[in-house]
Amino acid sequence: MKELIWGLLELVFPKFCIICHRSGDEICLECGSYWVAKPYKINFGETKLYFVKDYDSQAAKVTLLAKENHNKEAINLISFSIFLSIKALINESKLSGTINIVTIPSSSKTIMKRGRDNISDICNKVIKLLRKDGINANNTPVLTQVRRVRDQSKLNRVERIRNLDYAYGLKNKQLDGNSCILMDDLITTGSSLSEAIRALTEAKITILGAVTACAVGRKSLIR
Repeated sequence: MKELIWGLLELVFPKFCIICHRSGDEICLECGSYWVAKPYKINFGETKLYFVKDYDSQAAKVTLLAKENHNKEAINLISFSIFLSIKALINESKLSGTINIVTIPSSSKTIMKRGRDNISDICNKVIKLLRKDGINANNTPVLTQVRRVRDQSKLNRVERIRNLDYAYGLKNKQLDGNSCILMDDLITTGSSLSEAIRALTEAKITILGAVTACAVGRKSLIR
């Protein structure tokens, strides 16, 4: 009986892939495969950056659905990609013990507009995945915006760097082991990542590496 009801519901409310709109699943196998691949590793200054997918129109759609629409499938996909990136970092760096994850902060205005802190929600999902895998990790959001910044979406790379210059500070300098992994859902120009690295480094906090779900073409971020 239940199978009949579910079958009728799918006829009335068919599922479509949130990325390519193909019918069948909320995320089809082809689209989903790009987000669960072996992570890339590049040098971002002196920091190792791990990510699963290159940023493209597909990645833009998924991150937008997660940020603005609170789409659960998109959030889960991003969270799993970041989980894979952290696992790669931990394995290659042979890290042990509790891992502190520091997220790159959104402005209070953005959080109020969305009614939620997207990156914090993703971080908590990532931590659940890590703990299920036997890795102890904590969400330690010590970074905060200390001055107003302009909306980054319409700024070029140079403008974004200037916009975020000394925009982050630490609301709490205490971290177990005084080390952390930096995390964001998406890295494009790298301006937010650069500013976060500056703020943490000046506070004498060791950055073990940085992770994200997707980043702009690997060559453009290599420094």
